[in-house]
Amino acid sequence: MATYFKPASEKEQKIVDSIRTQLNGVKLAEDDTSFLINDALILRYLRHKDGKEEKALKSILECVEWRKTTKPYLITFDSVKEWAGEGANYCAGFTKIGIPIIQLRLVSSRISSPLTASRNGLGRERTIAQASLRSGFPSSNSALVSKDVVNVTMRVNYVIWALEELMRRGYYESVFIGDFSAFEKSPTDDEKKVREGIDDVRSRYYPLFETQTYFVSMPLFLRAIFAVMQAFMSGAQKEVMHTGLKPKHLLEWIDASQLPERLGGTLPVLKKTEGGAEVVDVLAMFPAQRKA
Repeated sequence: MATYFKPASEKEQKIVDSIRTQLNGVKLAEDDTSFLINDALILRYLRHKDGKEEKALKSILECVEWRKTTKPYLITFDSVKEWAGEGANYCAGFTKIGIPIIQLRLVSSRISSPLTASRNGLGRERTIAQASLRSGFPSSNSALVSKDVVNVTMRVNYVIWALEELMRRGYYESVFIGDFSAFEKSPTDDEKKVREGIDDVRSRYYPLFETQTYFVSMPLFLRAIFAVMQAFMSGAQKEVMHTGLKPKHLLEWIDASQLPERLGGTLPVLKKTEGGAEVVDVLAMFPAQRKA
């Protein structure tokens, strides 16, 4: 199968073999059937930890324990469909080598006018309920909030659901597109909490799952912040990130038929509700089961 993930070097393979031996006997919960403890997973953690064997092993064991105690694979689409319905984040289309694409359209909740709200696909300004994510996994049993509130837990759970769903369908790698074209203001404190929560979960439990990351139409102030953040990233993380892109640059890696219109493509992503409104059809667009 084609992949953007480079094969292990001779040095890396020796460490992978060592970690695999130390993981012998480590088991997941019986109902956790899609997560694979294999060489590919070990290599992802090893590169995420800049080749440090002890750190990689510790992180894998922490991930296994997290999966046993929190059961992220049990998050249902119904529990996150309210946020999915906003259409800001979805998985649709493939790159030229067949890797599924996760797309996120970042929109600041500091909406300045009804016109801006309409253009960004939001009917009203959103406020985000406070939630603590530092303890690890946000409970999927948290009560859904009213229609005027989107909580941090639901947004983080939606990302986890998408990654788990990809694994259930046989995909252990994705490409990420961050679209900043509708991002007009600096992020609010609550938006920062959402981003921190998602980044924390992805880094600790799904490291380097996204083997290519493309940031489109990123504002200059965010590019400056990102440059500072890179100092704290692993070498493997830095290597896969592409910033300062315009939609046309995506065509180097992705055919226009696999991109939505807002990114210069032709991929249909909307469906009409009974009331005639157009909404993103998240489940219908999700990649079909991967063939062996």
